Amino acid sequence: MRPPDLLSDVIDLVLARSCVRCSRLGRVLCPRCLEDLRGRVRHTLIDAAGDGLSLHVHAALPYDEGGQDLVLAYKEHGTRALAPMLGVLLADAVEAATRAAGCAGAVIVPVPSHPRPQRGFDALGGLLRCARTDLDRRGLTTHVRRAVRSRGSSLPMKSLSGAQRRARAVELFRAGRPLPTGEPVLIVDDVVTTGSTVRAMASVLAAMGADVFAVAALTAVGGTGQPG
Repeated sequence: MRPPDLLSDVIDLVLARSCVRCSRLGRVLCPRCLEDLRGRVRHTLIDAAGDGLSLHVHAALPYDEGGQDLVLAYKEHGTRALAPMLGVLLADAVEAATRAAGCAGAVIVPVPSHPRPQRGFDALGGLLRCARTDLDRRGLTTHVRRAVRSRGSSLPMKSLSGAQRRARAVELFRAGRPLPTGEPVLIVDDVVTTGSTVRAMASVLAAMGADVFAVAALTAVGGTGQPG
């Protein structure tokens, strides 16, 4: 057992936490449930739209097979102690995406968070920090570059219809920090639904000259696709 795991176990026991899946007393996602959730990375293809972009999406969990409950517990109910475990799952998706593309590493560009003062924390940022710690243990080199910025809309995309998402996504992002020339770029998000957001991200990055090879996500809505 690694020291961080031991510390998490002690904190969870002191706070009388229980697993969000099986209710076993201890960690908020017990080792048995975490192991059960791993190995479910699926690869799907978001078809090209008018911009001609098709994106390979690697998601650690289907939304309707555990992904929804975990995302709600972490993002909406504020169970931040889930971050290390969900980070492992996100790391699985990142590793699957890089291996499938034959990359030894990647520049990760996260989807910018919507301003949500009531949430009080950067949900994707927390997952990504934990995921990168796990990826380092696996020997996979990643660098985070916030190359795309939000234009500041506070309206969550989940409240919009599919057509509204596509229209909003076009105006949602702008170029941020420049990217290293010639480095493979991986977009990372926590949840992929219609694909409008990540396609808009890819459009901005393409205009910056980036080579976007895939998307990695904690969970994705829709078909399970093929194993990643």
